[in-house]
Amino acid sequence: MDNQDRLWVGTNDNGVALMENGEFRFWDESDGLGSSKINDIQGDGSGNIYVGTTAGMSMFTPDLELLHMTTDDLIEGAYVENMVSGNDDLIYGTTHEGNVFVMRDGHLVNYYEKDETMHPITCVYPDIDRPGWIYYGTEDEGVFHVSLKSGFDTAEKIDISPLVSVYNFAEIGDYIWVCSRSGAGVIGEDGFHALDHLPLNNSVDHVMMDYEGNLWFTSTRQGVMKLVNNRFTDVFDRFGLAEDVVNTTCMLDGKLFMGTDTGLTVTDEKEVLESLPLTSVRAADGGPLSEGQQSDDLIGMLDGIRIRSIIKDSHDRLWISTWKALGLLRYDHGELTVFDESDGLVSDRIRCVYEMHDGSMLAAVTGGANVIKGDKVTAAYNRASGIVNSETLNVCEAPNGDILVG
Repeated sequence: MDNQDRLWVGTNDNGVALMENGEFRFWDESDGLGSSKINDIQGDGSGNIYVGTTAGMSMFTPDLELLHMTTDDLIEGAYVENMVSGNDDLIYGTTHEGNVFVMRDGHLVNYYEKDETMHPITCVYPDIDRPGWIYYGTEDEGVFHVSLKSGFDTAEKIDISPLVSVYNFAEIGDYIWVCSRSGAGVIGEDGFHALDHLPLNNSVDHVMMDYEGNLWFTSTRQGVMKLVNNRFTDVFDRFGLAEDVVNTTCMLDGKLFMGTDTGLTVTDEKEVLESLPLTSVRAADGGPLSEGQQSDDLIGMLDGIRIRSIIKDSHDRLWISTWKALGLLRYDHGELTVFDESDGLVSDRIRCVYEMHDGSMLAAVTGGANVIKGDKVTAAYNRASGIVNSETLNVCEAPNGDILVG
């Protein structure tokens, strides 16, 4: 696709096709192409379209004038393998003989003929971050990184094993993707990584990203593969946590709170937090705290405690439901308020809470349900209220204000 949203198609023996507004135009040797076998098509920033064939290079200007490159003996008639667009309207390419060329505006800028200092080159890719540097792939020596000014004898080798025979490069995101005869991989700041366990792993010659961020690979032997980003992250694997049953999760201030049968785990984007300091801990009724409720660290306080639910209310406070332990905890950015049976909760077996339209909180507990407004338990519903099965699993508020008890 060029910068005018026109689709260019290179064929194996019928020249070039251009699709524009649903209609096709065709060019072949009779129109001036060096050959009707097209190996690659690339556009530059000025809208020129370069066509590499088995018998030289041609160029279409933005208004579709076809020019065949006959002004330089080095490129005229060359078997062009592949090309790639770089900065400053430069086009980098390789020939079947392993030579490297650089073009701009239809003119040859540089030509590097294969000699004893160069490994057999199969493809090149400009380093966008380091002008004048390129990556180049080889048949059996891997990938090299080199400054064209310094010469190919100064090339730095990048080990891409177990991949061999590099076919193509592509820059996607923060990585240089390597397509090869034996699969694909990426070059990043921390070196090279091969992609394992992919069904398409032979003769991979191209990769591209679509508008949804999906990766598309092509293979001359295995067809096409679409690689879709996993929408899920295994948090335990990412942070090296031991497997555990997670009953509830909640996000607050960029931190992930996970309630398990054995306590509270909190992570930020980088690491698992060892502690979450408390600036104050108080009982809702202002009375004394039990020994287990006295702590200066929320994570330590909940160590070994079964947590059934964590939710965030409209005031960005967390409500933590514990099971047969500390009651219901309200965490407000370091300040902790404890609600338990002494405050009027039906029991200390809290399953979950729900925020009502007026800001009151409904608590589902074994034995019924409670309503909490501010720091007070203002209502209790249990068997005496007519609830036959008081093993409450869930609560919510109906649109008309009724309380629904599951």
